[in-house]
Amino acid sequence: MTLERDEIFEIIQYSLKETAEVNDIALEEEISEKTPLYGQKGLLDSIALVGLVASVEERLGEMGYNVTIASEKAFSRITSPFLNVRTLANFVKELLDGQGNSHHRNE
Repeated sequence: MTLERDEIFEIIQYSLKETAEVNDIALEEEISEKTPLYGQKGLLDSIALVGLVASVEERLGEMGYNVTIASEKAFSRITSPFLNVRTLANFVKELLDGQGNSHHRNE
């Protein structure tokens, strides 16, 4: 069984708060689907983005889901999965769903 999208959103939300605190980034508003992550209007620089991705991967790993978010698949997309919380949550959900029965869930 794979994670629901709202569970993925909560993982990203928690990881973003943690990343912002570590990197001294002010989160002016409540984190939403539209919160910009990386790019022209993004809150994160490249170092903070790496930290966010590592944090999300770590949390997923603790739940038994082994995924690599920063991959050729991510960087070859026309629309970056790192633009905002929505695009990242959708991308993680896609990765987890794509693993099917072989998603390495430790039960």
